[in-house]
Amino acid sequence: MTLLEITRWALRAAAAGDLEDLARAVAARGEAIASGEPSTPEVIEEGERVCAALQTIRRGISTEATRVSRVKEFLPSNSRT
Repeated sequence: MTLLEITRWALRAAAAGDLEDLARAVAARGEAIASGEPSTPEVIEEGERVCAALQTIRRGISTEATRVSRVKEFLPSNSRT
């Protein structure tokens, strides 16, 4: 796979919310970059979209973790895990 194809794979995984596939794609992208795979303006632009998608996912996880913490505050102490 080319770097562009791998980057688009990461974008599809992010859009689908498939975190395991996204992790594989991001790892493959890192390996491709480390191996000297040439970059193009399109690859850079798509890579920035991957970064934005990762930031959105991170914010969503953080928001959900905060919600879970708030719910736990109202549970009896023996229910908290």
